[in-house]
Amino acid sequence: MQPGNDTKQEGVNEGFFIPPNYRGKRKILGEPVSLSARLKLNRAVRVGDWDLNLAYGGDLSFDANYGAGRLINPRRPVPRNISSSRSTSFEARRPALVQGGAYVESTVSGTIGGHKLVSTIGLRGDSQHGYETLSPRINTRFYLTDHLSLTGAYGLQVKSPGLIHLYPGADYRDYALLNSYTGDVGESVYLAYTHVERDVTDNVQPMRSRRLEAGLEWSAQGTTISTTAYRNVTDNGITVQRRPEHINLPVYEMQGQGADGAPEFVDTGDTERVVYPQGYVTNALYTRNWGVELTASTPKIEVIQTSFSLNLSYNQSYYYNRSNSFTATDPVTKPENEIRYGVYPNTKQKSGRLQGTLTSTHHISDLGLLLTLRTEAFLYDYERTLDNSNRAVAYVNDEAEIVPIPEGEVDDARFDVLDRAPSEGTFRHYPPLAYFNLHANISKDIGKAVRLSFFANNVLNIRPRVWKNGRPKERLNQPPYVGMELRLTL
Repeated sequence: MQPGNDTKQEGVNEGFFIPPNYRGKRKILGEPVSLSARLKLNRAVRVGDWDLNLAYGGDLSFDANYGAGRLINPRRPVPRNISSSRSTSFEARRPALVQGGAYVESTVSGTIGGHKLVSTIGLRGDSQHGYETLSPRINTRFYLTDHLSLTGAYGLQVKSPGLIHLYPGADYRDYALLNSYTGDVGESVYLAYTHVERDVTDNVQPMRSRRLEAGLEWSAQGTTISTTAYRNVTDNGITVQRRPEHINLPVYEMQGQGADGAPEFVDTGDTERVVYPQGYVTNALYTRNWGVELTASTPKIEVIQTSFSLNLSYNQSYYYNRSNSFTATDPVTKPENEIRYGVYPNTKQKSGRLQGTLTSTHHISDLGLLLTLRTEAFLYDYERTLDNSNRAVAYVNDEAEIVPIPEGEVDDARFDVLDRAPSEGTFRHYPPLAYFNLHANISKDIGKAVRLSFFANNVLNIRPRVWKNGRPKERLNQPPYVGMELRLTL
């Protein structure tokens, strides 16, 4: 028999036993209510030789869910959540939310030294989940000639923490104090201490991302070639850091059985300390990515009634979690030693991808047919894990306190017991080959109101196989699949 519990209160409680055979069921019942309103206004103004187009407005929304939420019968729980299954309503988990925002955007166009300049400057303010944020941005295009222009952009996006971070659901951790099953439920007992855990959200701040772009574009007679380089940095992304906390659990002993056969037990007055990982929502993620993108497109070539477009891009990203990692598993030292658990730095990761797309569009006007072929090329893809020391940077003592290890003492022999498996840098080029894909789409206009489309993805069934240690591991690309669409315009 499996012990179970359904209390949502912190403390000692008597549970029950779940039969070995049962049918588990879980339901999610929602009654969402969403209301929103949006206002947009525009105004054009001419100031001397400059044209200004001003756009401004705002939006307001209300979101709530009055449903019963997740419903679980604790005596018939889903197997993977036997020890922590509890029903939770949407309304109890998070309140109704009223959110809003306003924006103003101005597009300015004119000439400087005989060269055309177009700039868009915008600012958006939002009130979300109790946070007020401002996000400015600017886009500029400066024409060196009638056909050649420079582009640039900068933006700061400030985003409030999400619902999953601000309103985390409770986790129920049951610590068994007594678990005695004799074969007769009336003569058995399951006594547990239920600890209610919620991620602490007191100090979380909005996430800030900066994006910088610069590019060059040439356009003439319907042909356009452009290249753009960009860099994105998010230096306070949101994550959950686990820190050690402790509970002093009471110690119970069995005292035999009463006259009716019911088990009798007593609190000895002793306690046993248990360390657990408490979650804290923090701004500890740092991500940085940069890339270069090349695009080219041609007008329709009359001889073959076909136009082409090409996109080639390379992206490289860097990821680092500034918070240290801690997992409350079995203590790594003996009881008389104050060093109980190790705290380690997180791993830094890099990745990069090179891929391209070539699209051809063939138009047969006499038949009202449009044939589009899109070829994808996956040229290079890698992941790199940077070196990470196997030495702890801090330890957890008997009081569940984190004690930093001075940098000069990290290699001290008394901390050898905390050594984990070495984490050497790795490089993974996957898949170890360039591969392609081909998709097709055919559209037929039937009169002016009806369009019939047929598409086929991976039309040539290109599915290269990846081998590892002389054995096939997996196939790339999805199997071919087709579909149709009928569009009616009245």
